[in-house]
Amino acid sequence: MPHQPHAVVIGGGISGLVAALDLIDAGRRVTVVEASDRLGGKLRSETIAGRRLDVGAESFLAIRPEVPALLARLDCADEMAYPAPVRASIVHGGIRWPMPTGTIMGVPTDPQTVAGLLTDDEIAR
Repeated sequence: MPHQPHAVVIGGGISGLVAALDLIDAGRRVTVVEASDRLGGKLRSETIAGRRLDVGAESFLAIRPEVPALLARLDCADEMAYPAPVRASIVHGGIRWPMPTGTIMGVPTDPQTVAGLLTDDEIAR
């Protein structure tokens, strides 16, 4: 096998770590450089209701195959936890509002579905 140059991945978030893993799979030596004091980027673990859970900007959707496959490859698929099925909601002004129906990526297709949550001027805008 020809000599592969050493690779440096800037950023130890999930994207950087997956890139490093792909480079290792290709036979490269890899150094990951991260500015913060831990790897994982926005993904981190927190204790919620007495259980340690992964949280972050999005966590991940287990219905997509990529992340569960990555967890299986890293031999930690059995650590995946599924949240209880609860309807999404918005808390504003101390009131929990149900997530409007008929949204595209969370944006209401009918502004009237957020009446009460938003003012009339905000809805008009």
